[in-house]
Amino acid sequence: PDLSGYEKFGLGNVKYNISRIHVTAVEFPSASISLIPGTGIKLVIGNASLTVDMNWNIRTWML
Repeated sequence: PDLSGYEKFGLGNVKYNISRIHVTAVEFPSASISLIPGTGIKLVIGNASLTVDMNWNIRTWML
């Protein structure tokens, strides 16, 4: 989904638009999974990374 919004930032305001969000890579170099009797599953992930491509723009008016 596309994201857009308006935020106060310092002395000015920022309007942002983010579109065409696309995840291009996901890495889990340190991951483990184990069963916990009577409870469920335990998943531990460390040092994960995500690569994302997107279009973005901002507009601002500084006072």
